[in-house]
Amino acid sequence: MYFCHQLIYNVHEANFSCITATSFGYLLNAQENEKKALEELDAWSNDYYDALDIYNKIKDSKEESSQLCDKAHEAYRLLQSSIQHCDAARKLYPAFAKDYDMFLSDTYLAIAWFNLSKYTCVQDVFTDETLNTYVTKTFEIRPTQNAISMSDMKLDFYKPEDFKTSYFNQVYLGFYNGGKQKNNDFRRKYGLEYINIMKDEFGNDFINIICNDSTKKIHFTRLNNILMFSEEFLKDQELLESKVLMMELYAA
Repeated sequence: MYFCHQLIYNVHEANFSCITATSFGYLLNAQENEKKALEELDAWSNDYYDALDIYNKIKDSKEESSQLCDKAHEAYRLLQSSIQHCDAARKLYPAFAKDYDMFLSDTYLAIAWFNLSKYTCVQDVFTDETLNTYVTKTFEIRPTQNAISMSDMKLDFYKPEDFKTSYFNQVYLGFYNGGKQKNNDFRRKYGLEYINIMKDEFGNDFINIICNDSTKKIHFTRLNNILMFSEEFLKDQELLESKVLMMELYAA
């Protein structure tokens, strides 16, 4: 009887040791995967910011050249590489799911921004089709402004204002892409949304704010681009209101 009790005890002890060892091994593996995921995100960051540096160089270029065209190809390669690093990190450590979503969203937007270049060889790399693909992907990740927020983040990378800026960019690119795709439904949808988020952000006096605050100049330019062609995609009351805003914009 004593032998039987000892056997049962030893079996339970062995099972407990096995569970403990397995749990500890899982923990070590999780920690190792987290470390590898962070290394992948570091690589994502390097490629992403190198591509943005190229974007600024292209934007500041005075003329098209073979070197500029080479830079466009290099930027595309870097941005595709950054996407791969982010995807690899997600597979290694899924717990940072929303962080990955935000990183990918901003990477997709970076790809879209290159399409705004005035140089033909840049648009040959970052085509209208590419623009549409990645703007669409961005809205799949973040269909509304609140779909991803600061409280979702596990990593200390973004600041609260980054979420607003990124979404403002996203909505404007949605409008811009609508024009490129000759899709007036998109132009209407995202044009009106941009106006509404300006009201939400700056209040009913948003026209005066974006006109007289030099730090808000980008919003003036974008709103002007939206309102200038509003007759092409708005009608009735929406068109009337856009004309009033246009007059206010120039009066300010």
